[in-house]
Amino acid sequence: MQFVDLVGASSRIIEINPVDGALGSRLVAAGCARYLAVANSPRRRDAISDKHPALAGRVTVAGRTGAVRQNNAEVLILNGQSSLHMATFRSVRHARFVAIPLSLTPHFGLALQLGLLQCALGRFALPRIVSIDGSRNAAKLLVFRVRRQRPHSGARRFIPHALGVEGFLRKLQAGKVRHAVLRWFEALPRLAAGEDVDLLVDDADLERVRALLDAGPGVQPVDLYSVTGLPGADYGKMTYFPPYLADELLERAVDLRGLCKVPSPREHFLSLAYHVLYHKGLDSGLARRGENRPQRVCPDHDYTAILGKLAARIGIDVPITLEDLDECLDSQGWRPPQDMLVRLAKRNAWIRTLLTPAANERHDNGLAVFLIREEATRRGGVEKAVRWLEKEGFRILDVHHFDARLSNLIARSTRGGNWGQGPWCNSGGKPIAAIVVYDPNPIRPSRRRKKRQPQVANARLFCKDALRDYFNEGFPKEQHCNVVHSSDNGRESMDYLRIIMPEKIDQVLAGIESVKLARAA
Repeated sequence: MQFVDLVGASSRIIEINPVDGALGSRLVAAGCARYLAVANSPRRRDAISDKHPALAGRVTVAGRTGAVRQNNAEVLILNGQSSLHMATFRSVRHARFVAIPLSLTPHFGLALQLGLLQCALGRFALPRIVSIDGSRNAAKLLVFRVRRQRPHSGARRFIPHALGVEGFLRKLQAGKVRHAVLRWFEALPRLAAGEDVDLLVDDADLERVRALLDAGPGVQPVDLYSVTGLPGADYGKMTYFPPYLADELLERAVDLRGLCKVPSPREHFLSLAYHVLYHKGLDSGLARRGENRPQRVCPDHDYTAILGKLAARIGIDVPITLEDLDECLDSQGWRPPQDMLVRLAKRNAWIRTLLTPAANERHDNGLAVFLIREEATRRGGVEKAVRWLEKEGFRILDVHHFDARLSNLIARSTRGGNWGQGPWCNSGGKPIAAIVVYDPNPIRPSRRRKKRQPQVANARLFCKDALRDYFNEGFPKEQHCNVVHSSDNGRESMDYLRIIMPEKIDQVLAGIESVKLARAA
């Protein structure tokens, strides 16, 4: 059997550490149009290109570290020492096939044993010997089919080498893709060694961009995120930025020398500070407030100096520490919603310090926002919930009904973007209205309750359990659902108001002061 018949002529084939280019030249001649060779030095790349003109534009350079894993190959051909990466299944599992040229070398013998071990573990199928073409003296390859293939399906993608960074970005521009390169774009299309492209795109353009990236073999990484964090374009199953901020960043993006879109100076500073604080935390190298030096050192970028320059450029005077930047982003409306912070805290120890009870007490925990869901309209409506909350002692400050656009925005920006059925038999649907309330007599939750739901600051908010039961009365158990969601504390309530009705925040705060003055009188 010939190699092309087994793997398919249209497969993305990447050969790591080619010996002299002869194998690649024969593959191209055999019809493997999407072939790329990855040499370990510019000298080796140039020598291969000079010796085999058919490979011109098909040879690139990548460092030895991660070269086997960091690519979008459907077929990996491993030479010499690179073939030993078969010992680590994670390094090769993105490919459909892994091949090693037949030879009488120690590397081949050891790689063969490693491949057979993966077969015994059920990860590879037994190998087949195939020739490059039908000629008598054709080179032969030992090809393993990957049985438990896991292609790159997350945010990490790769730019086709034939396009290059510049060609890829110009395609985005020509296709009117709504996008922004988030950072390190100053020298584009040049990139520092080992640097990737962090790209934010509109949901509507995501599949077009993916198709562009899948068009050919490549090794230049791209981290691709969509506004609402669609599957495979998310950050740990969350949105990279809150969707309303991501949309704002794209709306205000500016042109970079006709090459691509990048954040405006204000969004550049805010989005980089967001990334440093909430994605990296202590690993960013930034000091904490009151410290002379950071606890850890970040080897890749001097974020303290970079953020200081960006802040000065737009006239923001802020000490470049974790806590001071957090307060700055809060004042600029760029702090993540509280429920998103809770999820980010799972892998960011510094964020966990922001979620202490003392941090929540800086806000008025008598303020709460109840989000009423679609199914409530068929079970008595929003007014039914308003009357019930009034009987529970809450003062109604505002009732805000959502149009379809706002409903979608709130659904993807709160509750982790998850409005499914949860432990209920049915989903209550998307949010369709907000009831903003104030409790003049908040009650501290018991220790048991606090242990179960540490972010809830007012025990009266647990009344939402009874409110859900109220809306389920008269319906069979199989039709029960959750028709209400609420904020957990004052800080989260303010986050919700910034998303739902930023123009009414002053009115809500004035309403709170009126309730307090009435009680004092």
